[in-house]
Amino acid sequence: MVELTQDHRLSATSGSPDEWLGSDHDVQTPVYLLLTRSLKFSNLRDSQWSIAWPVGGLTEHQMTAWRHIQLEVCTYLVDLDEPPRYEYHGPITKTALTGPVMEFMLVNTTLAMRKQIERLACDTGAIRACSGYIPQDSREWITQLMDSMVTAGLMSASKRDQVIEQASSA
Repeated sequence: MVELTQDHRLSATSGSPDEWLGSDHDVQTPVYLLLTRSLKFSNLRDSQWSIAWPVGGLTEHQMTAWRHIQLEVCTYLVDLDEPPRYEYHGPITKTALTGPVMEFMLVNTTLAMRKQIERLACDTGAIRACSGYIPQDSREWITQLMDSMVTAGLMSASKRDQVIEQASSA
């Protein structure tokens, strides 16, 4: 069972503090489902899922950074017995993709569509760690976000299903 929390909204609505790494210009840009394998896990099945798009230039060739929509681990220093919670605190801009990555194209978007994806991520909520295992929990959260993207008309249900199937069998 997934428990949604809403206490992440304040930080998620304030914009990306690291946008200086790469501005998101009003140009057509592809949005991807990324599977990023950490050093901790050797199997691609154990990858963390995120939604991301290149930023930083007016053409894809000039784009030098990636804007990520992903869960972050939130742990409690007061009560160490409390399981970790995964929260979305707004988009994160990184100058490069890290670790072995698989990309699955979701949709080509305008800036307004990407901003809507960011708002939908805020509304998706955060997951209190059900499994205690971020790859599984991130997969569930990103799937919920893609469901919201379909409902909002940002991508087709068939494309969502195709990408989830491909990523799940990678």
